[in-house]
Order: sequence, then structure tokens, then C-alpha cells
Amino acid sequence: YLNDGFAGGETRFSNPDIVVSPVSGVAIAFSPVLMHRAEPVIAGTKYAVTAWYHAIPAGLTGAG
Repeated sequence: YLNDGFAGGETRFSNPDIVVSPVSGVAIAFSPVLMHRAEPVIAGTKYAVTAWYHAIPAGLTGAG
């Protein structure tokens, strides 16, 4: 998360039922198979960075 000064905007996971409150300078990392959503921002503006990563199975180089 890149800023403070807003309300709402939590990241909610459905199984397990976990809610992560945004804090400036904090990053969360999780498996992309976990169902999640961003709760609405109810005041202010939330800035965040999203990055996807993919593991390459052993023995594969990713080269064609």
C-alpha cells in the first residue's frame, strides 16, 4: 500500500476468512488461487501496487 489518509479498502479473503487492513509501506503476498477482493474505499483515495508472479517448474527455462 502506498498511502494513508483513507478509510476502507481492506483486502478480504473468503477461505480462510481473513481481512487485511491497508497500512502504508506494507505488502501482502499470497497464492493466486486464494479467492480475495478489495473492499470499497469509503473516504479518500487508496493507492496500491499489484504484481503477479509465476513460478517456472523445475526443468523448464521458459525459452521457446
